[in-house]
Amino acid sequence: MSLWVLFDIELLDDPSFVALASADPAHPWRWMRIIQFAKRANEKGRVLRADGRPVTTRDLALTHDRTTATEGTWQDLLTMCLAEGLLVEEDGGAYRIADWRRWHRSPSDFPEAISERVGKHRKRQRTERVTTRYKNDVTLCNACNDSEAEAEAEAEAEAPPCSPPEGDGSGAGSGFAGTTPSPNGNGKRSWAQAAVAILVEHLPGNLSTQERQALARLSETGGRVGAPPERALDAIRTHAYSVAYETQFPNHGIHYPRRVALERALADVSANPLGPLPNPWDTDKRGGRPT
Repeated sequence: MSLWVLFDIELLDDPSFVALASADPAHPWRWMRIIQFAKRANEKGRVLRADGRPVTTRDLALTHDRTTATEGTWQDLLTMCLAEGLLVEEDGGAYRIADWRRWHRSPSDFPEAISERVGKHRKRQRTERVTTRYKNDVTLCNACNDSEAEAEAEAEAEAPPCSPPEGDGSGAGSGFAGTTPSPNGNGKRSWAQAAVAILVEHLPGNLSTQERQALARLSETGGRVGAPPERALDAIRTHAYSVAYETQFPNHGIHYPRRVALERALADVSANPLGPLPNPWDTDKRGGRPT
């Protein structure tokens, strides 16, 4: 693992460092060798050898210059460093960097940074736990929905066909019983047939028992509140298209689109029996589809 020291950009203009460079241009590099010994020793700035003994001028000369001929130069440097306050000589003869924090930082020197880093780590762990729990919940939910869909399929196979209740065709009474023009203009069909055709146009598939019951409730409620049959068909068209649009996106949460569209249409007709119908500029005239 690489070891690093800090290099303060103000050091080049520091009076003590300038004094070293003035005495000998090579002294700043010799000073960095002393810093290297202190960093490797990792004893709060003490300049020690690998065996833990104090570094001598001979050690410095051999390490830096590969010769003992420069011991005198190193002694001059150490004397100057002591005079400039860069080094402190301890009782045992070992030298110590006077301002070690200028060259070295330990994690305890930055409590704010540590707190911030720990906070980010804990937040990331919480997010991962929530994500895992959400995925597990979605898996369980899908399993429940699959079971419910299977139960619906079984009920669908056993239950007889269910049609919307018939009325007098006026839009009042127990439900819608009148006829409505077919989209292609070839004859007419019952309201129930028109409603199913609109629903499956946007949300294809066979209607389940629950969906046919929801359609019957819509017919009955529309007749009871005096809504015109076309108003109910427009509500089905609007909300079927809206649900079809929503289900294009992931995590939409709509497990039974046709039933949701019918329930929304029922609430819409109950709240506004007479409309308003969509404005001309909000519809596609080719199929009456909201744009």
